Amino acid sequence: MMQPDWGQPPSDKPLNLLLWTSRIYLRCVVNQKTPPVEHLKWAMALGDVDCAYNALTDYLNAMLVGSSETIQLHQPFCPCVSPHEQAFVTAVRSAQSGNLHGCAMSLNSVLQPATVRVCEPLIRRIAMAVAMAEANDGRASQRAANTQADHQGHGGHDRRLH
Repeated sequence: MMQPDWGQPPSDKPLNLLLWTSRIYLRCVVNQKTPPVEHLKWAMALGDVDCAYNALTDYLNAMLVGSSETIQLHQPFCPCVSPHEQAFVTAVRSAQSGNLHGCAMSLNSVLQPATVRVCEPLIRRIAMAVAMAEANDGRASQRAANTQADHQGHGGHDRRLH
């Protein structure tokens, strides 16, 4: 069965790519489909956050099991931000600034306490990847342009991913 065409990632901004990747991954898991791992890793590489892929998917899997409320799933390009996505972004930003209490408080708003304890180290790894990517923004943008050109050199899409 072919994967849906998720289109191009929204930008090379690390947090935007993480949200886009999260939405696709969650939609696949909820619909019992295999996530397009290579496509997602390629997209995360555009923002230089591909090193956070495993931490992100571990976080998302824990969230699916340990959410304290219903998870809202938006389409990958929807401009809306769900409470779980807002908590994720706030937790990542808090962890980046060293505010681990703020990180835990953000996660506590949508996750059960035991799940928060599991997710905190994952969020710290994601935050480190985002911080490194944002610090290297110029190099990441150039690498993204090169990666984009390489990806499009295969006829616009890698047919194995669809």
